[in-house]
Amino acid sequence: MIKVSTLSIRERLMPVPKACLAILRKQLPATVKRRIQAQQLWLQEQINAISKDPQGVGAYVRQFKCMESIDQHFQRVKDTIQLNSSIF
Repeated sequence: MIKVSTLSIRERLMPVPKACLAILRKQLPATVKRRIQAQQLWLQEQINAISKDPQGVGAYVRQFKCMESIDQHFQRVKDTIQLNSSIF
């Protein structure tokens, strides 16, 4: 039987908490900012869609569907923005 030392390999494979935290601190602000911007863009699109005066039945139906979508997703979007904003 051959005895092999795997200590050096295990040390390289094991995460170093300080290094992981440093990487997270670098990447987290950009990631959170992208998530917040995506949610804000969705909100702005919905606001624009319902702010227009509908010109015809088709436009009214699209606006009504936007209102339903807002009702279904608004709380989730709001919570996501608050959660991501609280990180900072």
